[in-house]
Amino acid sequence: MQKEHIYKMAELVASLAPKSGVIGLGSGSTVAAFIEALSKTEGAKALTIIPSSMQIEAKALEWGFRIGDPSLIKEIEWTFDGADQVDRRLNLIKGGGGALLRERVLLSAAKMCVIMVDESKVVERLNRAVPIEVLPFARWYVKERLEALGGKAVIRVDRKGYPLLTENGNIILDVDFGEIAEPKTLHYKIKEVAGVIDTGLFTLPSPIIYVARKDGSVYQLNESSL
Repeated sequence: MQKEHIYKMAELVASLAPKSGVIGLGSGSTVAAFIEALSKTEGAKALTIIPSSMQIEAKALEWGFRIGDPSLIKEIEWTFDGADQVDRRLNLIKGGGGALLRERVLLSAAKMCVIMVDESKVVERLNRAVPIEVLPFARWYVKERLEALGGKAVIRVDRKGYPLLTENGNIILDVDFGEIAEPKTLHYKIKEVAGVIDTGLFTLPSPIIYVARKDGSVYQLNESSL
């Protein structure tokens, strides 16, 4: 069941979204709520959607949107996404749904990045396990290297206990580094490990971050609001 305060935030953000052009969409339940809210916004069906996952593509089609070819990524003006955690300096952990690589492409291509989160995901410092997309061939090597960096790495598995594959054919390691003081530095250290495709640590230039409170109110997060 969709949380009411999340949908109220989705409605607010949908009212501010462009009504034409190409937009990117991340993945997850918050983005799914945003698509529904956007579909009920006058004029929004003229938008072309570039989704990060099959889940979001299916939702966009269900609500009557046009899906664009990946060749249109260069034309993206706005990307809308959620996050698993955000810290006081607006760094993010993403990738809980496994679409972190495609989400990074869409966020990097966009001129404006809008992130929507529940208030429970706002923290002083990032501290949850970081999803890391890894070439399956290199998984044991990468796991050992990440543990040498101080992380505790677990291979993400599906309901049957097999390694969960991303839509890119890679696996995910969920790595607990404890509190992360310098997310950007850690991201680049991890990326130096051969076999790592991408990390769930995101430091975006000037992201617009909306936070939904359980009382139904929404506020825009900035560094001074924490």
